[in-house]
Amino acid sequence: MAKKIMSVLVVVLSIFMLYYFVGCQSTAKTSAKVYLQQDNIEKAIEQLEIDVQQNPQDAESHYLLGYCYGQKGRFKEMIRELDASLAISDKYKTDIEKIKRKYWIDNFNTGIRKVQSEQFAEAIPYFKMAMAILPSDPKAYRSLAFAYAKLDSLKKAETFYKKALEIQPEDVHTLISLGTLYYKAKKYDDAIATFEKVLKIDASNKDAIYYIAVCYDLKGEPDKALEMYNEALKANPDEKDLYFNRGRLFYLREDYDNAIKDFEKVLAIDSTDFDAFCNLGKSYLFLGDRLFKQGNELEQKAGSANKAKIKELKEKEIQFYRKSLEYLLKAAKIKPEDPNLWYDIGVAYVRMGEPEKGKEAFEKSDELKSKK
Repeated sequence: MAKKIMSVLVVVLSIFMLYYFVGCQSTAKTSAKVYLQQDNIEKAIEQLEIDVQQNPQDAESHYLLGYCYGQKGRFKEMIRELDASLAISDKYKTDIEKIKRKYWIDNFNTGIRKVQSEQFAEAIPYFKMAMAILPSDPKAYRSLAFAYAKLDSLKKAETFYKKALEIQPEDVHTLISLGTLYYKAKKYDDAIATFEKVLKIDASNKDAIYYIAVCYDLKGEPDKALEMYNEALKANPDEKDLYFNRGRLFYLREDYDNAIKDFEKVLAIDSTDFDAFCNLGKSYLFLGDRLFKQGNELEQKAGSANKAKIKELKEKEIQFYRKSLEYLLKAAKIKPEDPNLWYDIGVAYVRMGEPEKGKEAFEKSDELKSKK
């Protein structure tokens, strides 16, 4: 008799528990969970869509539906449902964060692979989806901006670099990228302001110092440019472009001695730099012309005392012309078809007292010009 009573109690308890667990959730949710166990995501979605319509305040159903949408790559719907779950309860917050991070990584990495294969337009949708999944992560904004910059959509690139900076305002990498974007767009004031922000964070940042110097140079502010080139070269002592640009500023100021020093440093770094050879040749040519003019002025003045000085100037003048010719001829070996170069070679020969060679160089210059 006792055994019969116990059996009846077990049956009743089982019925009660079945009623409790099934009764606490809708038929649609119960069916969805069964389908999930069977890995039948499509059917689970059908049932969960019914359930969230019937029970819009059920955080679990929204969470499960978001999970299923993610499995099918329906990320916009996934975001909507996961956010709906969080708006109701934070019970599933940890799991939701894991899901979002997973699909952020998937989309972001796909975008990066597209960029690496130079498929910039194809990368954009993946970075945008990554942004939608995790709006607080700046890396997708930066990468999207980079893709737009590669497509010459500079305004869009600027927009997304700025959005990345709203999240991480002191990120040097992003500031450098934005400053470089302004530089390429010839917005030199904006570029300088951006690179100055970098220097407030990293006072010795080589890129920022370099670009500020170049921007001032391109703005036509040589004094500020020269000051920044000096700073840039302290940070970048092996950067030949800095020496070249500073040398060019000295050259334009007719400070040929300092220009020569910088152009020689360029050649010490790169012995094939055509422009450095040309500018060295011209610098020595102008130094020779300067001494030629000084000698003529002395000759016009009376007095035997000037003869020794005139002779000294003449000897140094010839040395400068010889040095000029040395560099110009080296440049001609690199680019023998440059007519302007052959004209300068002709001038150097004439100044050295070799008019026949000068004539040949002038004729070659004219011949090359006629072919253009």
